[in-house]
Amino acid sequence: MTLPHSIESEKGVLSGLLQDPARIFRLRTKMESEAFYLESHRMIYTELLTMENENIPIDVIALTNRLRDQRTLDKVGGPAELAYLFTFIPAPTYFDHYVSDILARHRQRRAIAGFSAALELVSSHEPGEDLQSTLNDAQAAILAALDGRSMESTSATLTECLYEYFDNVAALTERI
Repeated sequence: MTLPHSIESEKGVLSGLLQDPARIFRLRTKMESEAFYLESHRMIYTELLTMENENIPIDVIALTNRLRDQRTLDKVGGPAELAYLFTFIPAPTYFDHYVSDILARHRQRRAIAGFSAALELVSSHEPGEDLQSTLNDAQAAILAALDGRSMESTSATLTECLYEYFDNVAALTERI
């Protein structure tokens, strides 16, 4: 099974960031590097975030030089791939759409991971053990995956997770 992803949307976002580096500041809190499916795209995005953090002007040449200095340029496809990314989209008109697509697919991958962890927990349940506890752990695994947390950092019941989720939604709604 192939996990949900869109290489084209990932290239569209990276292209948009290279063409308009000011977008990085807005995107940094919205999208983590793990949202990218390809490791090479995660590496490029992480380096762009680092450059922005360090107030280093962002362009293809500076990015190429930094990746070369770190000996990771070949892992991202070399200078030709970076130049190709810069020209992948003619203008970043649909940048926000590409970001939304990447985030949606990343959430799907996290959901799949959560359901896989839940299935593993339920499958390993022993008849003498408390079934409700196993089901609570399975639900927590799903919710933790959707939140991007590891299961070890979550010992809450489904009810507690739902309360936290709705509190977060209420807080976000108040900001609008």
